[in-house]
This record gives sequence, structure tokens and C-alpha cells, in this order.
Amino acid sequence: MKSDNRSKSSSNTAFSPLLTFGAILAAAVTFIVFFTALDNQFVALDDYEYIINNSHIEKLDWNTVWWAITSFYQGNWHPLTMLSYALDRHLWGFDPAGYHLINILLHSFVVFVVCHLFSCILRIAGNQNADSARSQRNIVIGGIVGALFFGLHPLRVESVVWISERKDVLCLLFITSSVYFYLRYAQRRMAEPILSFRCYGYYMAALILAVLAMMSKPLAVSMPFILCIIDWYPLRRWSGRDDFIHSNIDKIPFLMFSVVLSVLTMFAQQVAMKVFDELGLLSRVLVACKALFFYLAKTLWPSDLAAFYVHPGDVASTAPVEYLVYAVLAAALLMVVIFAGRSSRMLPALFCFYFVTLFPMLGLVQVGGQWVADRYSYLPALGLSLLWGGGIVWLLDRFDSKRNIGYSLPLAFVFCQLLIYGFLTIRQIPVWSNTETLATRIIDLQPQRTGAVYYARAVYRNHGGQFQLALEDIVEAMKIALRQNRREYFSKIAFEQAQILKNLGRLSEALTMAEWGIQSSIDPPSADAMNLHEELKRLNTGAVRQN
Repeated sequence: MKSDNRSKSSSNTAFSPLLTFGAILAAAVTFIVFFTALDNQFVALDDYEYIINNSHIEKLDWNTVWWAITSFYQGNWHPLTMLSYALDRHLWGFDPAGYHLINILLHSFVVFVVCHLFSCILRIAGNQNADSARSQRNIVIGGIVGALFFGLHPLRVESVVWISERKDVLCLLFITSSVYFYLRYAQRRMAEPILSFRCYGYYMAALILAVLAMMSKPLAVSMPFILCIIDWYPLRRWSGRDDFIHSNIDKIPFLMFSVVLSVLTMFAQQVAMKVFDELGLLSRVLVACKALFFYLAKTLWPSDLAAFYVHPGDVASTAPVEYLVYAVLAAALLMVVIFAGRSSRMLPALFCFYFVTLFPMLGLVQVGGQWVADRYSYLPALGLSLLWGGGIVWLLDRFDSKRNIGYSLPLAFVFCQLLIYGFLTIRQIPVWSNTETLATRIIDLQPQRTGAVYYARAVYRNHGGQFQLALEDIVEAMKIALRQNRREYFSKIAFEQAQILKNLGRLSEALTMAEWGIQSSIDPPSADAMNLHEELKRLNTGAVRQN
């Protein structure tokens, strides 16, 4: 009977007019805050590879569908994401505003779903007075506040404004929808001895949405573990042996798809993965410990956000003391969570969600040159946002029980906080305006750390006619490549520098640089590079004859 009451009251909360209105308002506010991103351009950070130079999405037909399903592209298998780009290419061509519009709409829909999801979870985890009208109102407010905390936070900018991160917003829309339907299914299963067709309908909806999430981004491989956490708390389905068995049987289809996707992802990312011996296990673990606190700190104090955080390297040798401190703090945090779990399951459940959803990005299997990224917080931030929404419910219940003017204080605080976050997000969006603004931001925060950003800015400035500034950037990129002995980049940088010198009219220097690029090339130079070399030879020969 208790489970039946929970199911019934939760259902009433899920479709209350206040929640529906609040969810629509939260989605609209989110859309307005991110609306300025429509003026942003494509950036030379995967956008060209995914969209502009991707011949596979030129047409929207069955060949494109087959390619998306059967191919690994840019180290990933995410067919739904690639098909969404094909649809965008069909609708908008090469107008970046249309692509940004779809990203913003998807993120706004995520906020709408999260309002309902948070309200449902808070209602299930509510106290004994949760059936009262005041408690239901407070729960709805907490769900909306938590969703806005998630949607308006500056850490969301990278996932929403970067066109190439369409996979983030698309994947999370399916994940949150899947979890919501799973909650509806699980509540009915706990309440009904004989399952109705409608109950199975909720389960099938949750499974299909989870598969769609996995086809949008590999991040969704954590779905079966997320559902296990939800079964443990707040659903408390593991109350007996039979319940535990039934609960885990429910996860088998999710787990099967998750395993398949994990294998596909391992194959897709073989090129991007560094050899394990290249970075010791101890260094990986120490960096992962610091990463756990990085996202917590940036959530509380979102300053100095960048599109790229250069990996610190072998920290076990270069900075053992600093990183051992983070390891000790991580162990202390784990002990606090275990101790708190003796009286309440809430904190352990939220910690497990945070760790499980962040684990694939902690760098234990290193992919790429970054150690953290703002976009990596997109799914894990749901747990922190839910915690914040639950805290608001607790405050409202305390003040509401006293029936004094203090009830408005939490709401006033929340309004100011969301206003600040919205302002910071609006200020962060122009960082992604174009390749130059993005590279400049990274360089300002981490100067002379990675040559890739200097190279990207040099190419952008060269195409824009800022030849002298482009030369300064490409020289810096070459210095960094030489210092780090990145021989695989020597030729690429050399030919770009030759092109810039040609545009400046310094033909002899350009020819010398092009010839050095040919000599230092590990692989045979591209046709464009050889054409540039031949053109420079002709121009230099002509200049000598004129003299």
C-alpha cells in the first residue's frame, strides 16, 4: 500500500499544472540565455571535420544512414549525432546559426525533462508529509530550481555552444527521458503484483530511449549502473531477495547494449588512445583524484573556464606532493560518504552517480591531450543539481512549517544565484564566437602550453588577412613543437608558415620553410603542400630573373 501511495502521489506531482508551467518557463529562460550563441561561427575544433569537410553528410538519404550506422568517425561511433548533422546540413547548409539553434533547443528540452525528473525523484525520496499540498508545491519548486541550476550554469556553455558537442545534448535528452520512464515503470512494478501492459510500455520506452542515448554518445554506457543506483535509492527496490533479483533482471537488456557500445567505442578510439606505458598508472590515478575535485570546484565557483586544459603529464615524478594531497582528500571524501550512508542513502547514492558518470572521463584510459573538460560535467552535474534542488526543498519545508516571512528568503537567494549564473553564461558564450576568440581564451589561461591553439589561430588569422599576427602565432607553434619534439607536427606547421610568408611577400623565406617541411615530414607530404612548394619555386625563379 505504501508503494501504491508513492506511485499515485508521484504521478499527481508529475502532471501538476505548476510543474508543467514551471518546466516550460525554465526551458524558455534557458533558451533566452543561450540565444546569443546564434551569432557564433564554426570553430576549428572538430566543427570543420564533423560538418564542413564531411562529404558523408552532403545528402540525407539511405546511404548516409548506412554510413552513420556502420562507420567510426573521428574516434567515435555515434550514428544519431551524425544523422542530426546530415539533417542540419540539409536544412541550413553551412549557416552555423541553424546548427546552434538545434543545440540550444535540445538543451532547453533537456531542462524541461529534468524539471519533471527531479520533481519525481524528490517526491519519491520525500518525507512523511510529502502528500500535503505545501510539500508537493515545495517539491515542484525544488525540481524547477535544480533544473535551472543545471541548465544555466556556465559549465554548460561548452556542451551547448560548441556545435561538435551536439552528442552531449542529444545524449542527455535521451538519458533523462529514459530515467524518467524507468522511474514510472519501477514504481508501478513495486505497486502492482500483476504487471499491466502500460507498465511494460514504460519499461520499453526507457530501454528504447537508453539505446538512442547510446547511439548519440558513448557516455550512455553508464545507463545500467545509473538505474541500479536509482533502484537502491530513492526507489529502495533492494528490500528483499526477490526484489533484488527482479531489479537486476530488469537491467540485463540495458547491460547488453552497454557492453556492445563499450566494445565499439574501444575499437573506434584506438587511434586516439595513448599507449598505456606512455603515462604510468600511478600518474593516471593521481590526476583522476584531482579531476574529481575539479568539477566540484568549478560547479561552486565557475571561473577561468577554458576549452582545453593541458594534461600535466607524469605527475608522479613532477608534482607528487600536490597530487598526493588530492588522493588523500579523495580517500577522506569516500570515508565521509560511507559514514553518512549509515544514516541516509542520499549522499552515497549521489556520490556513486557522480563517480560512475564521470569515471569514463577521469583519464585512467587516456584519450586526447586534456585531463579535464567542461563538457565532461554535463551528465555528472545532474546529481549535483538534484542535491541543490533537494536542499531548496528542505529549506522551504523548514521555513514553511514556521509560517513566517522567512519562507521567501530561500527563493530570493535562488533567484540571485541563478541570475549570477545566467550572467556568467552569457559572458562565456562569446568565447566560442570563432576560432580566434576560442584560441585566445586558451592561450590567455595557459600560455605556451600547447602549439595546437597557436596553429589554429594562425590559420584563422591567415585566412582573415592578418598575416603578421598569423606569423607570430605560427612561429610560437613551431617553438612549442620543437621544444616538445613533436616531429609529427613539424611538416604541417612548416607548410602553414610557408603559406603565411608567401602572403607577406617573403618568398625566399617561404621556399626555405617549405623545403624544410618536406625534409622533416614523416609521411609523404600532401598534394596541397607539394603544390605550394612548386609554386614557391616558380615565384622565386621569376623574382631572380626580374632582378
